[in-house]
Amino acid sequence: MITNEGINHMLDVTLHSAAQVATWYLVPFTTNYTPTDADKAADFPGAAGEATTQYTEGTRPVFVEGAASGQVTGNTGNEATITAASTVTIYGVGLSSVSTKGAVTGVLLCASRFPTPKPLEAGEQLKLSLAMAGANVP
Repeated sequence: MITNEGINHMLDVTLHSAAQVATWYLVPFTTNYTPTDADKAADFPGAAGEATTQYTEGTRPVFVEGAASGQVTGNTGNEATITAASTVTIYGVGLSSVSTKGAVTGVLLCASRFPTPKPLEAGEQLKLSLAMAGANVP
């Protein structure tokens, strides 16, 4: 789901000459949380229980998206990978403009809960993918 903060960002970049974000980062989260359109970068890490020490990579993983087609874009085929540092369950991911784990600045573009939580043991890797779709509303 694209957040209200994300929609405002897209509108500002497209129509109001705001600065484009060059690189986006995936934010894996560890609590049984369902993202809402009201989520913001300022509150999402705490509300969703962002994984910060539970995976070994030093920063949030980079989201490398493909070109939009059919009103959809995502990183399918170019998934980001995290390596569990300890036993952890990942419930979903968000997409942030800031690379620092636990950061409460920047823009939270979207967030989604997985259909099924992903339990990991230390050393296991998880490929993270995210897709966003747009649609006209009559």
